[in-house]
Amino acid sequence: FCLHMPCLTKSFVYHRSDPGSLSYMIRTDVIINWTIQRSFPWSRIALFTEEIPANIPCAIFISENDVLIPVDAVTGYLKSKGANFCDLNEASVEHFSKGPINVTFFRGQAHGDWAMCAKSSASVAEAARVLTEQAECGRGDL
Repeated sequence: FCLHMPCLTKSFVYHRSDPGSLSYMIRTDVIINWTIQRSFPWSRIALFTEEIPANIPCAIFISENDVLIPVDAVTGYLKSKGANFCDLNEASVEHFSKGPINVTFFRGQAHGDWAMCAKSSASVAEAARVLTEQAECGRGDL
């Protein structure tokens, strides 16, 4: 969401990250850097809520300290579209079953940190399970 905002590429390409971090290794990889700067298919991967089919449930996870995406802009955009919001500590099956778009915040985490945090990873897995069940049953709630 909000891939049309210039801060995304600027923060990925020009923001200096900690040399000991995973982000640093990814950002300094020649192929990844070239892809982001020169051949990333921005127009094909930009997503708007109107493009999500109504019968397909959706979970979005946002890291509070993400420096790659414009967190405030994405949050504002999704709120304006009626998305349901919840912090990770409050996320449950009910949250992931609420509506067509359910947003979970990873407080205190940066972009991609969820993959290295057991609780966050479990939440993403639970959301995938719930959404898969909803899609297979053909209904928006369990």
